[in-house]
Amino acid sequence: MNKKIIEVSMKWIFPSIKNRSVDLEDKLFNFRLEKAREQYIQACKSELDEKYLVDCVNEFLDQLGMMKITNPKIVLKNTESHRISYSKIRSEYGNQKDDIVWIKLSVSESGIKMISVIGTSEDIFFTKNTKNKSSSGKINEKLKLEWVEDYVYIFPLLNIPEGLYRSDIESGIGNYLIDKGFPILDYYSHNY
Repeated sequence: MNKKIIEVSMKWIFPSIKNRSVDLEDKLFNFRLEKAREQYIQACKSELDEKYLVDCVNEFLDQLGMMKITNPKIVLKNTESHRISYSKIRSEYGNQKDDIVWIKLSVSESGIKMISVIGTSEDIFFTKNTKNKSSSGKINEKLKLEWVEDYVYIFPLLNIPEGLYRSDIESGIGNYLIDKGFPILDYYSHNY
């Protein structure tokens, strides 16, 4: 595929179902890997301001009339499994099971942190299977990045407006952060 077609495709096309996978084999063109490379270059130009990241997510939630989460940084347990106490989060905030949005970060070999992926539900894993088979794990592998495994950002979703669902809030958070200038490696994930 020529450079002009790739440039136009990356700017205007939202990947179809057939183009949503992350294929590590050399193909002519892979939307998600190309976008990840573009986002990586952008992320390397400035240090991730994690306080501003939290402020922006809370600003978005506040605009929807949802509760701000003042301390969403969750330090992970140093175990192989059950690294996050979801029941503690649910009891602390009184939210329903799975009504969370989470943000994982990646780090380059030179120590630059960036947003890896934004997701929803109680499925934050750092297992070998997740690293090898998830889209964000494959992107990390291709770009020679590692996940930040000390902590994640978790935003319990309280007071979701009627007619919206947690996946809508996830999409909004990701798109809001992009609009605020945050590069996101797995750029399309929060919209699927």
